[in-house]
Amino acid sequence: MMEKHLRQAVKPMRTLLLSCLALLPITSAAAGFAREDLNGVWLIKGAITALQTADGKAPPLLPAAKAVYEQHQRSRQSGDSSFDRATWCAAVGLPRLLLEARPFEIMVDRRQVGFFFEWNRWVRLVDMSGAEPELYYPLSLGVPSGHWENDNTLVVQTKGLMHENIMDHAGLPHSDKLVMTEHLRLRDANTLENRIRFEDPQTFSQAWETLVTYQRQRGARLQEDVCLDRINQGGAPL
Repeated sequence: MMEKHLRQAVKPMRTLLLSCLALLPITSAAAGFAREDLNGVWLIKGAITALQTADGKAPPLLPAAKAVYEQHQRSRQSGDSSFDRATWCAAVGLPRLLLEARPFEIMVDRRQVGFFFEWNRWVRLVDMSGAEPELYYPLSLGVPSGHWENDNTLVVQTKGLMHENIMDHAGLPHSDKLVMTEHLRLRDANTLENRIRFEDPQTFSQAWETLVTYQRQRGARLQEDVCLDRINQGGAPL
């Protein structure tokens, strides 16, 4: 009889405990990090001027795209940056915003993940609802959608990136067909890895990947930044 009463008393407590555990952040036992651990301010470990593949090779450009890329490089060397929209403070687009030596902040929510860039205070919101993204026309930051893989890797696929933007400072081109897929995961508490895959049949002969790492900036806050103000004071666009 006593054992029966004890079981009845323990059952509500067990139910309450399981309910509380369900509210805790979802953590990967293998990695030891929760989704919310991506929150914070991040800065690239060595700004990337010219994109390369993950194994250090040149991007697999098609002949026409390679000719454009080489022309951009010659123009930059001669002091002509008119091909670069950043020159007049237009949006630099992706992936370039992720390659510059300027911090950005990540905020994770159940419905979306926000990327808040210090450069000109650009904002990128990743839809995590699972709905098919609607592509009306190309945009500077495209249309991103995301999901979690193994509970500790944020996967973001971006389509609809306008071809007027270059992919890096060196002038790597792309078409409106570019699809960019990112896999973001923590290597440790203060190091964020972003493995980025590019697919663009009008620009590249095959899909390829690059690897970018960022360092957590503890206690840092994004500063106010207005590109035109910096240029008017003799500063650089980026």
